[in-house]
Amino acid sequence: MGAANAIEYLQCVEIAKLGDNEKYRPIFQPYIYGISRVKIGKGSIKGDGSVGVWAAQGIREFGVIPADEPGVPAYSADIARNWGSKGPPDNFINIGKKHLLKSTAKVTNYPMVRDALINGYPVTVASNRGFRMTGTADKGKLWATPYGVWNHQMCIIGVDDDPKRPGCYIINSWGTNA
Repeated sequence: MGAANAIEYLQCVEIAKLGDNEKYRPIFQPYIYGISRVKIGKGSIKGDGSVGVWAAQGIREFGVIPADEPGVPAYSADIARNWGSKGPPDNFINIGKKHLLKSTAKVTNYPMVRDALINGYPVTVASNRGFRMTGTADKGKLWATPYGVWNHQMCIIGVDDDPKRPGCYIINSWGTNA
């Protein structure tokens, strides 16, 4: 979900900021999940989950498919698990290769994240840092409260460069109550 959110955000930036003559199309998340786990990770993870760098490499090598592409099934956990264990069907890989992301870059600190976002590039964070499902209010903002460990990828779409407490705005895939 984090990688798909980043591609969708990038589409919006390209259309709105750069004037690309394209139509926004939501991304089919199970495709990225399947190529990252099977084509890049070679099935080395048992159970659910993938690795952020695999998603980035997969999108560069195998692209993405729009969720509204003819023949793409409706999203479901079963489709995601199936494609995550067997990989997407070949006909979808052929479509995905028409929608490659040309490059990705590793960012490792807040100034790099901030600068990428200012220049129109969304950033994902894929880590094992856990957070509480409710935030902590401070200075009129809601902050994620670190807690425990989980492996998860999220998309950063903005920054608040307040010198007293800079932070990032994150799209999470767990709904409005998380």
